[in-house]
Amino acid sequence: MTVLSNEGNLAEGDNRRRARFLVTVLNGLTIARARPSDESILTTETETLHAAVDHVLNSRI
Repeated sequence: MTVLSNEGNLAEGDNRRRARFLVTVLNGLTIARARPSDESILTTETETLHAAVDHVLNSRI
């Protein structure tokens, strides 16, 4: 995230907080994947990851 910020592709903000947020999302997806499911969670995982990255790239957290 520091590189993205230095290149002007990420608004100034707390990169540690951003990293913690993304790790929390990934941990949650890992737990969801470990649980049995009757349907594929690939679409939901992809949508969740896109939403998390969009949030980080477009906010000043």
